[in-house]
Amino acid sequence: MIRKGPIVVTFFLILFTVVLGTTALVKASDEKQKVFHNYQLFIVQSGSMEPAIKTGSIIAVKSKTNYQVGDIITYRSSEQPNTLITHRIVEVVEEGGTHFITKGDKNENADSLPVSQDNIIGSYTNFTIPYAGYALQFSNSNAGTVIFFIIPGVLMVMFALAHLYQEIVLLKRERA
Repeated sequence: MIRKGPIVVTFFLILFTVVLGTTALVKASDEKQKVFHNYQLFIVQSGSMEPAIKTGSIIAVKSKTNYQVGDIITYRSSEQPNTLITHRIVEVVEEGGTHFITKGDKNENADSLPVSQDNIIGSYTNFTIPYAGYALQFSNSNAGTVIFFIIPGVLMVMFALAHLYQEIVLLKRERA
């Protein structure tokens, strides 16, 4: 007979490990810290690049030295430096240094401000985990913390205590 308790606990342990590991990778992924050999992970917040990149996806970006028309880049907004944008380069302008005109695939018009080379974080590597960013963002909320971290932790402790109790009962039976 298959006991469901260990299967459920194992499922939550695996889910907990995956969410925690992915959260750590995305949080560690900023301009100062590369995750894997110049790769960084980001969550796509809007639908401007659909259908190429779905909203809520986790994408990998890698820094490089040369960018060209057609590249999808992630860059810091010159108007709001804490805002990251992922759009496609549609034109390269060589006046007063290299600047790039970008456009979201779903947008009708190009972005109003050119992007300087200094603001580019990197180029999209075609690595995407569709919709995984939604779960990651949820795990950072209060409800997500309860569901992904506290409940699995409590279940693991309860499972361990139940297993310990079973072992104590078996030991008592053997001694009797």
